[in-house]
Amino acid sequence: GEKICGFQGGNRIVSAPFITEKKVYVSSTDGNIYALDRTSGTKVWEYATGYPVVASPLVVGDTLYVGSSNEKFHAVDALQGRCIWVSEGFPGYMESRPCADEKHIYTGGWEGRFWAIDRLSGRKVWEHNIGKGRYFSPGACWPVIAEGKIFVQSSDKVLRGYTPDGAVIWENT
Repeated sequence: GEKICGFQGGNRIVSAPFITEKKVYVSSTDGNIYALDRTSGTKVWEYATGYPVVASPLVVGDTLYVGSSNEKFHAVDALQGRCIWVSEGFPGYMESRPCADEKHIYTGGWEGRFWAIDRLSGRKVWEHNIGKGRYFSPGACWPVIAEGKIFVQSSDKVLRGYTPDGAVIWENT
C-alpha cells in the first residue's frame, strides 16, 4: 500500500492505464498520451493529440491505439511516441478501451456507433450505428474478442456480437 512513484500530467487523468513489462501508458484530459517508466514513474515520452482524451489506450506489439474526443483515432509508436497515423470521422467522443485482432481495432463512441478500424492504415473498415443515440451507445464500453468474434455491451444494456466483417451475430434485447 505504499506509494512507490507518481506522475502529474497537465490535467486530470480519467482513463485506465495500459501496463506493459516496462511502461505504463495513460491518456489525459490535457490532450496528451504519456508513456511512463513502470518502475520510477518518470515520463519517457508524450504525444499531443490536440484535444482532451478520456479513452483508455491499448498497446498491441509496438503500437498504442487510442480514440480522442475530437472525432479522431490515433496509432502511436509505443516505443518512441511518434505518430503512425491519425484517422478522422468518428462522431462524438470515445471513452472506451479498444480491442484488437490481427487486422482490426474495434471501438465505440458516444454517438451510438461501433467501428472496426484497419490496424495498419487507420481506414474505417465498417461502422454499426445502433440507432439509439448518445445515452444508449457503446461509448464507454470495453469490447472483447472471443473465439474470433467481437462482443460489446452498450449503455442501453444490450450485448451485441459481431463477426470481424461487421455482421451482427445477435443482440440480447
